[in-house]
Amino acid sequence: MCLGGSSDNSAMINQQKAEADEARGKEEARKARIAQGLGNIKAMFEGGNTYSTTGGTPASTTAATTKQVWVPGATGGGGGNPNSTKGGSYGTNAGQGGYYKTVTVPGTAVAATPGQQVVTGTQAGFGEDFFNKFRDSINNYYLPQVKQQFGDAFNELTYRLVRNGLGQSSAGNTEYADLTEQNKLNEANVKGKADTATAGLKKSVSDARTAAEAQLYATENPDVVANSTLANIRNISATEPDLSPLADVFNVASVGGAGALKGYQNAKYRAQVPGYNSSGATSIVS
Repeated sequence: MCLGGSSDNSAMINQQKAEADEARGKEEARKARIAQGLGNIKAMFEGGNTYSTTGGTPASTTAATTKQVWVPGATGGGGGNPNSTKGGSYGTNAGQGGYYKTVTVPGTAVAATPGQQVVTGTQAGFGEDFFNKFRDSINNYYLPQVKQQFGDAFNELTYRLVRNGLGQSSAGNTEYADLTEQNKLNEANVKGKADTATAGLKKSVSDARTAAEAQLYATENPDVVANSTLANIRNISATEPDLSPLADVFNVASVGGAGALKGYQNAKYRAQVPGYNSSGATSIVS
């Protein structure tokens, strides 16, 4: 009877081995799908070819079978009937005590057959050129407007200063310098807004990639992930900057014009007052 128990144990071990082989095959297939999906995601966001796997077979296990096993130890003869519970009367077991037992032989594991990878497309990705073009589109829209407004403001300031006799004066030079500083500040503001908008676009790309990887690990289906990710990429690629005509960004009155005229008039009036000189000292007239 001990030998019968050993046979049962052997069958159980074989079954466990088959299950382990099947589980190992499934895990290897899962890892292959994840690797393919990550490769496709990388290509879609960084540029390169995307792939799909066709054909192949998953890991499986053959069907279980049965066979007759002689179990010695019982007494008597079974007349040669293999299914008898008594000893058989033929072959090497003739006249021996024992019986034949029907046992189940578990199926054997069949390794997965990898499919063939085929290129499904070539992706441009989101390189620095993409982000630079987006940034340049903002700068190229607004900076010429700043330049045009600066020219108009410069002409307006010149007209005001000349009209008030300050065209060639230190006061006029100060006004021109202040206007130039305004121009530098306005140009910097435009470039800063372009950089901020570009950073927002980069974040959208990063968020989309993170979402694609999360979907891949959740579904383990690289084809489904590729389709949804490509749709997101098309939307991001079509993103246009928010452009609208630039409002007035120069204030001539704040740097010249009325302010310069008032300073000029004050100086003129002071010069007409008896006893006043440029140093601010006074004299007594006898």
